[in-house]
Amino acid sequence: FKPIGSTSSPFTGTLDGNSHTISGITIDRGNFEIGLFAHAESSGEVEDLTLRDLSISGDTELGGVVGDNKGEVTNVSVTGRVVTNSFGDELGGVVGDNRGEVTNVSFTGSVNGEPSGGSLDIGGIAGQNSGEITNASVSGSIAGVTNVGGLVGKNGGTLAQANASA
Repeated sequence: FKPIGSTSSPFTGTLDGNSHTISGITIDRGNFEIGLFAHAESSGEVEDLTLRDLSISGDTELGGVVGDNKGEVTNVSVTGRVVTNSFGDELGGVVGDNRGEVTNVSFTGSVNGEPSGGSLDIGGIAGQNSGEITNASVSGSIAGVTNVGGLVGKNGGTLAQANASA
């Protein structure tokens, strides 16, 4: 699957999943900004969606829903795995790099950085957060080298009503 949007042509619309499920997406690219959406700008919205049995692999800014998020991700559930192929900065089960709003989300599965590659900023919801994450939960395994957390690997934003379990 080729991710939707890019840095040069970001996702700026709305995906209302209408409580539907997308299953079995595999994205394996030696690249950055990898997820169902590669890059979402502030007007980009993803809502009311379940992603099941997702498999994401690439280099950096990897997330189940959005690799690089400046928009809104609301009422989304993700199950699967996110893994880096190399150095692997900013890996998250829902978003890789969050500078937007992530609300009412869950992730079940694994997020794994490459130990020999120096992976940093690895989290169950977001690898790096400088935006807002509210009402989030994680169940699974999160592994990396530096700045590794059950919810967020590196947090400079707001994190509220969130929990993680192994």
